[in-house]
Amino acid sequence: MAQQKSYQGDPALHEFRAQEILQPLHNSIPPELLPRFDPVYVEYYNKYNAGRLHTHEVPIEEYRKDPGKYTIFYGNEPGPDVFRITEQRCPVEAGEITIRIFEPAPKTDDQAQPEKRAAYINFHGGGWVFGGLNTDHDYCKRLVHALDGDLVVFDVDYRLSPEYRFPIPVDDCWTAFNWVCIDGLPGLAA
Repeated sequence: MAQQKSYQGDPALHEFRAQEILQPLHNSIPPELLPRFDPVYVEYYNKYNAGRLHTHEVPIEEYRKDPGKYTIFYGNEPGPDVFRITEQRCPVEAGEITIRIFEPAPKTDDQAQPEKRAAYINFHGGGWVFGGLNTDHDYCKRLVHALDGDLVVFDVDYRLSPEYRFPIPVDDCWTAFNWVCIDGLPGLAA
């Protein structure tokens, strides 16, 4: 024999269940917009971005402790190995910054003279606040490799805001540009 439930108060309140509301993941693509996107992009976006906080939603101190936790690297396949990767210090106002140099194997012309090579100076993205040498490392390797030894890449690790206020990051980049032009490497095309 089934026991009868004994309620006190309003029986409807005892049977009440809150409606379950399923919220989309933070930063997800709204369902009504999904048909506008390439399915490969949607898969990639959902894998690497949906549910993650945007960098502006993270206190800068937390970001600096573990940038990899918050940085999204779109399309960063490991870059092919290149002949030489070194780092040099570049003097800037009130300090130094690092410039990472990606070099192809040297080439010589018909007279056994070293061929001149173009220079590409990379200033990583991140709105002067985020990023660093690790951000574009594989990208720089791919550039050198894809241009068959005709290009040297200089990746600039300028100082970041808010620790270094404007115009310091911009000034660092300008100083690095001039450093590459004057002191960078012998054998660069003028």
